[in-house]
Amino acid sequence: MLLFVGDPHGNLVTVKETVFFLKSEVIFFLGDQCLENPIDLILSNISSLVYFILNNHNSDHPHWPENHLSAWEQCLNCKTVEVGGQKIAELGGVFIEGIWHLHTGVKWKNRECYIHHTPPEHRFKNRLLLGHWTSIFPEDFKKLLNVGNADILITHQAPECHQYGFKGIG
Repeated sequence: MLLFVGDPHGNLVTVKETVFFLKSEVIFFLGDQCLENPIDLILSNISSLVYFILNNHNSDHPHWPENHLSAWEQCLNCKTVEVGGQKIAELGGVFIEGIWHLHTGVKWKNRECYIHHTPPEHRFKNRLLLGHWTSIFPEDFKKLLNVGNADILITHQAPECHQYGFKGIG
């Protein structure tokens, strides 16, 4: 059984109870985990395989993205995994006008260009500004297209059928 979890905002007790009750084999966190402790420590007593993506609130505090680093290989942003005969792709992050917004256009095509123009003292972990660890860059769409077709796309952004959705997601 697959379990898709969206926006737990730090409340993983309910997630653990649900995993136990449903006997979930794989958990997909759809973002906004907002972890107060490292993810591998929090989920150490769960036998399920865990995948995640980061989203807008995961970069609200420096320790929240840091607490995902211990299991970074399980971050599926712009990657796919096959589970139960289904190919599942994930696109983490959200569209931000200062980076790329489908309504206003591209400001930065990729992270490296953005990092190059960011003063070192403003970088988080010598990379992006903290708030942009959860931004979608155009390079993400290219990476996702290169992984091929998927049966399921997991994303935090809504497609165009939602009032706040984006055509690029649909």
